[in-house]
Amino acid sequence: MHDAAREIAALMQQRRRLDAIRRLRQETGLDLVAAAAAVDRIDSEATAAEVLREAGGAAAAPPAPKPTASLPLEVQLLAQRGRRVAAIRRLRALRGLRLGEAKRDVDAAFPPSPEQMRAMGAVVRTVVRLVLIALVALLSAAGFLLLSR
Repeated sequence: MHDAAREIAALMQQRRRLDAIRRLRQETGLDLVAAAAAVDRIDSEATAAEVLREAGGAAAAPPAPKPTASLPLEVQLLAQRGRRVAAIRRLRALRGLRLGEAKRDVDAAFPPSPEQMRAMGAVVRTVVRLVLIALVALLSAAGFLLLSR
């Protein structure tokens, strides 16, 4: 951990904040927001060691998962490893559920993190943009065909 503290302090001295956050997250398992807040407190190697000690204690024991007795063990393991889509697919295959039902069950047992929610929002926005672009292209082509007659 001492080497990591030295490395993070050096990154901060070089004004490489993002690399310091990335390194702190690798070392401690903190989420992005917590790691960014911790890195902002670092101004020397001693402070970096303190932050690592504090964060290491907080990140050493992950929160206990909620009781998920209703989900098959295989689905639980996939969801715990962050493979939500695979967990939903497997639950559908095992129980013959529709997509919405399987997603609801997995989300109830393993709620998505704020980072995952932001990522899902970005995907939805991208899909909507692509659909709108395709619709505009289709309408333009139809208008061109009508005008060329």
